[in-house]
Amino acid sequence: MGFYPGFPSSIRHPPEDFTAILSEAFSPKLWDALDREHRSSLVEAEMLFARFRRMRPSERGGQPIDALVVRWSRVAEPILRLVLAALGASAEGRPLGQLIGITKKILDRDGIAWSAELRERFRFLPVALHELDRLDLVNKKGVNHSDGVKLTWAHVVDAHTSIHWVMRTLLEAAVGPASSE
Repeated sequence: MGFYPGFPSSIRHPPEDFTAILSEAFSPKLWDALDREHRSSLVEAEMLFARFRRMRPSERGGQPIDALVVRWSRVAEPILRLVLAALGASAEGRPLGQLIGITKKILDRDGIAWSAELRERFRFLPVALHELDRLDLVNKKGVNHSDGVKLTWAHVVDAHTSIHWVMRTLLEAAVGPASSE
């Protein structure tokens, strides 16, 4: 029955506003820097993640959990292209793994010569790229089923724990800090 038997379920458990949640997680400035299609894709992925998280493990079997990893990867690609543009490079048409590699090479090669402001702006980029590399590996091996790796709920949860921070960090590197605070 529950704790509040007299109240309808919608009052006990109001629907989550995933757009507001993600806007707050990214900051309004960075959230607005994403185009509508990518914001929509992230909201849909978050809704799917919440739905899957509420399921029992036995109910999750057969659900398209790979859709989450694919969506996150597809949104990460254009954000990483923005980062590369901010670094003065271009990599149109390259897949996520190659974009990560190109960005790492630029950071290793040019990072020393940057101003203090740019070094501060890009300081967390290597960590974000490492996490993005992990997402790309899960996408390649789990989603595409190469090397006999089966995508599990644990893979998805691991990716979810860092994906918002990673994308926020990439956006801050691409367009500047979330706020002037």
